[in-house]
Amino acid sequence: MEVKTDPAGRLHDLLESARKQPESKKAREALGVIFDVESKDTESLLRLLADLIMLSQQTKSRIKSLDDISHDIYLKPFDNIERILSTLNLDASWKPYRDLLNEPTLYGLKFCSDKLSRIDRIETIKKSEIEAMKWL
Repeated sequence: MEVKTDPAGRLHDLLESARKQPESKKAREALGVIFDVESKDTESLLRLLADLIMLSQQTKSRIKSLDDISHDIYLKPFDNIERILSTLNLDASWKPYRDLLNEPTLYGLKFCSDKLSRIDRIETIKKSEIEAMKWL
């Protein structure tokens, strides 16, 4: 597995994980799996959700700062992302949020990630390399 270093890549990976959660779960259960925290730990879920919102805003700001792209195209995935983040109810069904994480939304984030990583000339890091660094 590779860990992306650009904000759009990290956002994509988190939302891809969110999309894989069964629609029958409650939102807090799905987020618990995504963030690797206990689903009853509301404080941690809300803190990590705030981090996710900040990551989304950071990505959006980076895309807006580019002047060689069509902003309408690159910012389109954020319509659904912001819909999710602005209406999320931890005790509601995960299904309506999961439905917003459709293929065009995630694919659009891949384009954003590709563009940002080319500008920054940042490459992905293998998870095994990160694990090896922890032991140094």
